[in-house]
Amino acid sequence: MRAATSSSCMAVPACLLHEAEYREDDADLSWCVPLIPGATPEGLHVEELPEVQAATLVHTGPPESVGPSWARLFAHLHAKDRAPSLPLRETSLRVGTADGTSWMTELALPWDGSDARARTGK
Repeated sequence: MRAATSSSCMAVPACLLHEAEYREDDADLSWCVPLIPGATPEGLHVEELPEVQAATLVHTGPPESVGPSWARLFAHLHAKDRAPSLPLRETSLRVGTADGTSWMTELALPWDGSDARARTGK
């Protein structure tokens, strides 16, 4: 695991997951594409993403197989007494074969900046 600072300027399209639990059919998510600064495409909502501190992991395999990798990230934050924050971020680094074996996806799990013990008093 590594901790990274994720800026508002993504180099490739990404997905923001607005809930921490898996939902098969009605997930609350946003698709993001990088824009030239100042661009305002007609008919689209434009929002700049804030910079965040995040634990990241690069997952290799089909998109539907990321569950265990997300579980590792959540366990890593829990072990560091950090509370995750939303949205979660998924960035496709490489797409490829139909069976998904050559896909690479960066998972980024932000945290809220304070540790869990400070908030709970434990």
